[in-house]
Amino acid sequence: MVEVIEVEKPLLKNEMKCCAYVGIHTVSAHEVHVLKKVRKIKGVTEAFRVYGMYDIIAKLETDSRNDLKKIVAEEINEIDKVRGTSTMFLKSKRLLFELTGVQMPSLLIIAASN
Repeated sequence: MVEVIEVEKPLLKNEMKCCAYVGIHTVSAHEVHVLKKVRKIKGVTEAFRVYGMYDIIAKLETDSRNDLKKIVAEEINEIDKVRGTSTMFLKSKRLLFELTGVQMPSLLIIAASN
């Protein structure tokens, strides 16, 4: 049996307040060029070339949602050969899962059945 409890997670000293993943569509054959530029942007903590719905996935961490939106709109979308972006904000709450009396903080969603 898994009991899910949502709690507000206090921010740690060096922890950012807002985090999102940005899917980036590029002009074909320009993924590496765009990836190099994305990785240089302040606030981008990770960026990878991927196959599937997007050409690049970037993780952004900022102090506010407005800062994050500004980076996407004014920096990522303005890179030459970027065709479009899709931003997925992470929820600010952390889930605590109680498994047999043990509490585990996690950012993942767990599905359990009896």
